[in-house]
Amino acid sequence: MRPLVTYGAVGAAVVVLDQIIKRLVETGLHMHEIVDVLPFLALYRTHNTGVAFSMFAGADDWRLLALVAAVLAFIAWLAWKSASHQVIARLGFALIIGGAVGNLIDRAVLGYVVDYVLFHTPVWSFAVFNLADACITVGAGLVILQEIVDLRRPRAPAAIDPAAAPPHISQQTKQQSGSDMSESFKAILVTRNEDKSQSVNVVDMTEDELMDGDVTIAVEATTVNYKDGLAITGKAPVVRRFPMVPGIDLAGTVLSSDHSDWHPGDKVVLNGWGVGETHYGAYAGRARVSGDWLVPLPDGMSATDAMAVGTAGYTAMLCVMALERHGILPERGPVVVTGAAGGVGSVAVAVLAKLGYHVIASTGRREEEDYLKELGAAEIIDRAELSEPGKPMGKERWAGGVDAVGSHTLANVLAQTQYGGAVAACGLAQGMDLPASVAPFILRGVSLLGVDSVMAPKPLRLEAWKRIVNDLDHRKLAALSTRVPFDGIIPAAGDIVNGKIRGRVVIEM
Repeated sequence: MRPLVTYGAVGAAVVVLDQIIKRLVETGLHMHEIVDVLPFLALYRTHNTGVAFSMFAGADDWRLLALVAAVLAFIAWLAWKSASHQVIARLGFALIIGGAVGNLIDRAVLGYVVDYVLFHTPVWSFAVFNLADACITVGAGLVILQEIVDLRRPRAPAAIDPAAAPPHISQQTKQQSGSDMSESFKAILVTRNEDKSQSVNVVDMTEDELMDGDVTIAVEATTVNYKDGLAITGKAPVVRRFPMVPGIDLAGTVLSSDHSDWHPGDKVVLNGWGVGETHYGAYAGRARVSGDWLVPLPDGMSATDAMAVGTAGYTAMLCVMALERHGILPERGPVVVTGAAGGVGSVAVAVLAKLGYHVIASTGRREEEDYLKELGAAEIIDRAELSEPGKPMGKERWAGGVDAVGSHTLANVLAQTQYGGAVAACGLAQGMDLPASVAPFILRGVSLLGVDSVMAPKPLRLEAWKRIVNDLDHRKLAALSTRVPFDGIIPAAGDIVNGKIRGRVVIEM
């Protein structure tokens, strides 16, 4: 909403300034009077019955107004569809719309457009124009400039058909890897059928078939997250390019690199960045990715340890850090964790307990009570207390929360949060809706903290992994993780979506 207001204000300012200047010209200059400002620039009052730069002069009033209105609507639609990073184009659209509206007001109210700026030489002159015309011209130039900038912007790699993919890495990279590029490895490939359903198969691939990137990695361990389960089962549109190798997490060893930060033999971890969604992911023996997406494997952790944490654990740590930044410390009171027996929930319980919080674990699997208490939960509540539609406000039960569930559960957690408390939200296992009221926010000052792990900046990622090393009891990693072979990925994907997975699933490649 804020960008819309900003660009709307720019357009409105153009209209107001344009109209003020035109009224001053109408009252202060005689018709066709010339006032020299510079040798090549003069004020010259004239009228035109067209639109910008006298275009369509003499056209029927109502048809002309309808044409201009249609063009304005189309430009507004283009502005609305522009991407958030296209700031130059959005400013250009605001100037175009503001200028066009300024001239349209003249045409509709006066029956003509007031022009007053004249560029000239002793033997030549440009068409007389006004501020609105200038804004339209500058705006069009900015839109064109944005297109030039976008052409020079690095683009995300396109999905590649493994059956027909040509080699696209340099001979230098092949030599650096020291491996046979034709050597095959197992991979899980998700493809889309003609009826838009998807198929999942285990295939043989080679490095030649991987997508573009400047670092090639031997994948040593990965994991199955809830998002991975959705990608493989097709129960949500996680995969946005086909074919796709799913898997949003990996840990492994660099085989070759054209990136200045990484060298063959480096141990690395990758979480998110669209891997497994728009770029070939972790469920393959090799991965080729951007070096900017990688962080070093923390000292003292193995690849399987890192994947026992994975995106779920790293996200849980981001939630804890968000609560801390908001002042939700152990002395403030209890903290609730929803979906506590899942991946995010298990790590959140373990980390919060080690930091000294009184942790209330919410789960629908009562058979996991001993497991959650072993992780450090002080209390266990049934998820049924939170998962049904509730009241806008409830009894104040906790100072904060970590929610990976969404929907009614998150609404009820917010409704029962203490005054000045905060809830970190990072998931949608129950649903992506939020059937809540504003009551907790405006009556108790409760804050809802959104946590994104996919595109989190590198400094935040490094801090989170450092905190994981220090604040997660690594003796509990074994208790909260289960190891399965590569062939177990597809069955595990179905199980995690159906709520049959406890904690974390580690895949040893």
